[in-house]
Amino acid sequence: TSYRYVEGASGKGSSKKGLDASSALGASKESELDEGDASVQAGELRVSEYLLELASDDEGKPATAEEIREVLGAALTSDNLVGRNRAIADMLARLTVENASVALQIFENTPRAYHTDNNFRLFMHAWGKVDGKAALQYIYKNPDAHGVGGAHLWAMSGWTQSDPQAAQDFVTSMERPDHGLYHGLVRGLGRVDLNAANEFVAGMKTEDRELRRRLVSVIGESYVEQLGVKGALEWTTQTASQSEDHEFASAALDDVLKRAVSQSPSLAAEWISANPEHPHLKPWMFEHTAGRLADKDPQMAANWLSQNLDHERLDGRAVGRVASEWAERDPAEAARWVETLRDTKLFNKELTSRLAGTWASRDSEAAFKWAESLKTDLRRSALGSIVGRMPRAELEKTGEWIRNAPAESVMDGARAAYASRIAREKPNEALEQALLMTDALGRERVTVPIVQRMFKENPEAFKEWLPKSGLS
Repeated sequence: TSYRYVEGASGKGSSKKGLDASSALGASKESELDEGDASVQAGELRVSEYLLELASDDEGKPATAEEIREVLGAALTSDNLVGRNRAIADMLARLTVENASVALQIFENTPRAYHTDNNFRLFMHAWGKVDGKAALQYIYKNPDAHGVGGAHLWAMSGWTQSDPQAAQDFVTSMERPDHGLYHGLVRGLGRVDLNAANEFVAGMKTEDRELRRRLVSVIGESYVEQLGVKGALEWTTQTASQSEDHEFASAALDDVLKRAVSQSPSLAAEWISANPEHPHLKPWMFEHTAGRLADKDPQMAANWLSQNLDHERLDGRAVGRVASEWAERDPAEAARWVETLRDTKLFNKELTSRLAGTWASRDSEAAFKWAESLKTDLRRSALGSIVGRMPRAELEKTGEWIRNAPAESVMDGARAAYASRIAREKPNEALEQALLMTDALGRERVTVPIVQRMFKENPEAFKEWLPKSGLS
């Protein structure tokens, strides 16, 4: 049967004694959920948990084997996703130790697809709630187990919600930590007792920084879900003031602020402005917040940055991003705002290059004129951005100006960008201009790819050309 590998699945459930993680799982199995899938599947788990909580007409009444075969089997192949999910949620909400094997067999005999895999994770979550050890045994001891990635995470989350201490003992007894099981444990614990989940992660003694970072993210997600963005940010403030683990407090703010910026950039901006002395504020927080604000209203983002000009962690990347976003819509207005920053620390290469490049994509002549007002060091990088972003149809005319310009430092950026853009069509001219660059390191970075491409495309011609080039 489908339960043939599950020891103790005769109805005694998770009350078995003497089974620890090592004996249940045998050799430790690596998590099947890679980090790239974690955020997507975490969202699916939230939907799964919600569906399981939907009230059923037969709530509390175990589903019979006949019902499971009839309803679950039909639902898994239905094209009506709403009706399908409700039917599946109803069956799994009525799952028991005794009937879990029937549902498992239905899943094993149903062709795999994106939605059925998600439904299987939901099943593992429900199975974990009624018989966590059996669910995990199935995954780890059965070589023919239904191979849906992350199933163990969902089973562990379900088990933790029904028996937190047993689940925690199981996970922490493993010789080699499994990131997916820890993820499920903390996720499930957060549903039962958010403070306990927070204390568990904060108190973890591990040198596995990747695991710690992942679990902090799980906690951050739970705080945002249950308390909202504002409540979660208050949690990070409290953590920073009370925790002696600065790495944990910093990671907590990183995670929650990313979520805040995504969900409500204006609230994130308000919080940053209200907490300028927070010890774990970072430059990227200003950049990401301002960037999201600028997506909707560049002027509002600019005004917010202007109010925080004296903050030591505000840098050119943040203002450069806003200037670039604004220049996509109205470069002249963006330039006027940037001019108000000319005498500040923020008026640097990052800012001027981003503005100049974006402006050039719309009006290169105006961008060139503005760049002439910059000091040499800033003008060099701005010219590079302009040539790099201007419409390709304008390159020929610009190329004439570059070819006639003296070999001076201020032209290095323009020559580098020009050479890179024409390298495929005019490799000889590209190389000629790159070799006029005054900065040795920059010159090498531009010329090497050009030479490599020339050799790759025509080795014989390259060998004939090289002795005459002056490069050999």
